[in-house]
Amino acid sequence: MRISRMSVGILCGVMAAAGTIAAQNAGAPATPPAAQTAPPRPAPPTRDPNTPGFVAAKELPDGAVPPADASGNFIIGATHNPAPEMTVQDGVPQGTIVNLTMSSADSKIYPGVARDAGTFGTPDPADPAKLVVTTSHPAPYTRRVAVYVPKQYLPGTAAPFIVGADGPDAALFTALDNLIAQKRVPVMIAISIGNGSGDAQGSQRGLEYDTMSGRYAEFVETEVLPFVEQQAHVTLTKDPDGRATMGCSSGGSAALIMAWYHPEWYHRVLTYSGTFVNQQWPSNPQTPGGAWELHRSLFPNNPVKPLRIWMQVGDRDLFNPNAMRDNMHDWVVANENMAKVLAEKGYSYQFVFARNAGHCDRPTKLQTLPAALEWLWKGYQASSSRAGRGQIASATLGRIDGSVYVGDRLIAASSGPMSLDDTVAIRTTRGRAVVGFQGGSVLALDEHTEVRVQANVPARAGFIDQRERPRVEVLAGAATLIGHGVPPVVFCGREARPSPDSVVRFDVHQTGAAEVCRVRVYDGSATVTLLSIAAELRRGQAMTVDPSCGDMIPTKEFAPELIDEFDRWSRQ
Repeated sequence: MRISRMSVGILCGVMAAAGTIAAQNAGAPATPPAAQTAPPRPAPPTRDPNTPGFVAAKELPDGAVPPADASGNFIIGATHNPAPEMTVQDGVPQGTIVNLTMSSADSKIYPGVARDAGTFGTPDPADPAKLVVTTSHPAPYTRRVAVYVPKQYLPGTAAPFIVGADGPDAALFTALDNLIAQKRVPVMIAISIGNGSGDAQGSQRGLEYDTMSGRYAEFVETEVLPFVEQQAHVTLTKDPDGRATMGCSSGGSAALIMAWYHPEWYHRVLTYSGTFVNQQWPSNPQTPGGAWELHRSLFPNNPVKPLRIWMQVGDRDLFNPNAMRDNMHDWVVANENMAKVLAEKGYSYQFVFARNAGHCDRPTKLQTLPAALEWLWKGYQASSSRAGRGQIASATLGRIDGSVYVGDRLIAASSGPMSLDDTVAIRTTRGRAVVGFQGGSVLALDEHTEVRVQANVPARAGFIDQRERPRVEVLAGAATLIGHGVPPVVFCGREARPSPDSVVRFDVHQTGAAEVCRVRVYDGSATVTLLSIAAELRRGQAMTVDPSCGDMIPTKEFAPELIDEFDRWSRQ
């Protein structure tokens, strides 16, 4: 994995008490029970997936995982060998990791809390479902955010993404390298967000992950994602079908809570050992069982939401790991209950019960994650490709004012609404910009470059390809066409037809009173035509066109400068 480390330091400060913590302390008994030290976790029992009351599930051969096109309940065996996709593979493009740091001093949503080390809390004698924590107090924190940017990402285009808890998650990044290369998942960004420190009730992590509200999703949406876009130079889709959440334990419950309270932001959820139990603190009378309410009341008693959910639990997952005895601290039962209600409500889900697996079992994750991700993203289509003929959907391009999607063919930019038959004018004033075509081609525009893109050009009689197709006209500046399925390019009254998988650069500049144009082929070939005259340029060849005399100056080799020039251009 190629690592590009970027640290964004933000000063920390001493925080004022959070309102929720003040409210909890204000409502505490006058003489609260003494804080207990956290006891060691007892060894959980081994559960039988065929226990009466558990969901009926298909048992797979040992070592097998559920297929990516199957939904429902599955039991996997005791052998958990890593999937091949969990290992770095030779010849597979490797993404870049951008490492960032965020501070509580800059958060309007989470100013920071912590529970004193070595302490926990005591069950409320009047209500065993409540935990009294007297050692939680305001405290600053920093968190790490690791952003995975795949090699195939086209800068400036809005990408689907997955948000992960308890980051960084190097295993996720390796899996995505391989799955993207195999075209089993879309080209996506991964944002692996570290927690705010601590664990369970009274901690910053517990406050973020176990609270039954949309607050953590709102923190991610308003504070994390804009920071990631700015610092990692990526554009994230607004389409909820192109957004996923994932996590393990309380990170898993957080993933589902994010999508439940904000389905307008997230449609896809992946959880390991989800903490769908009563860990919420401070207590909330609207959800007295914390995340236990997900399967006890919220999912059963509300209309179905557009969610696709993958879940896993181990046969030795957690059972009463703390002092609370409220019958809402059994991870296996909680996940079984979730699977049951998802089936009853008709959700799209896949549930995996793993034998020989503990809580957040790493061997199980290494075995199942690639197939889980592939299942999670089944059916995904970019919002642009879902737009019907004649419809416009938004996209984002680097440093271009206004951007639209046109039909099924190309992403371009415009200052206002347009129809499929309109011509799109694109002009860069500073910096570079990128236009992406659905066929996979990229038109990279230099500074002070102007082009026109026509969405549909009627096929001319006599051509083999009779379909309508886009066309690009370079009016001024320099534009480089990269990729396959490339459209024709018009410049200085000539038409160039690049070959598939070519890299061709077009320059149109004024020299005194004359306009001089040049085409250079960095890779592949291009056929340049003027009326009935045609000339084919191959890799390392260039042609200068002088419109004033109507000539195409003979081709010239420029191979010695080819590699250095293209490398300089691609690194800009």
